[in-house]
Amino acid sequence: MRGARAAIHESLAALDSRVALYDLRETMEGAPRAVMPALLRAAGRVGDGSLVPALARAVAKERAWLEPCAEALSAIVAREKLRKTSTACKAVRPDDRSAFLLLWETAKASRPR
Repeated sequence: MRGARAAIHESLAALDSRVALYDLRETMEGAPRAVMPALLRAAGRVGDGSLVPALARAVAKERAWLEPCAEALSAIVAREKLRKTSTACKAVRPDDRSAFLLLWETAKASRPR
């Protein structure tokens, strides 16, 4: 079931459709290991600021997701012109704040200047 949902999110992202962002965010919150790469590709392609807390949560749960989440965050920040003080970034849970700061710095290092 998760594989099918991930495939749908990738297909929608390939069409530049944001129709399922709520479901993408909810699915990412569960951090399903097997399908997380596909979800992160979709997030990087069409994600918005509402996905920032889910990205931070994924890194907090599993440090191995740092680089892929940073790639997605970098794309979102560039597209949405987010700042660390943006509302979306302030929505990160206090428990995930240190993971978010690490994620932000990693994404910042990969963004073109």
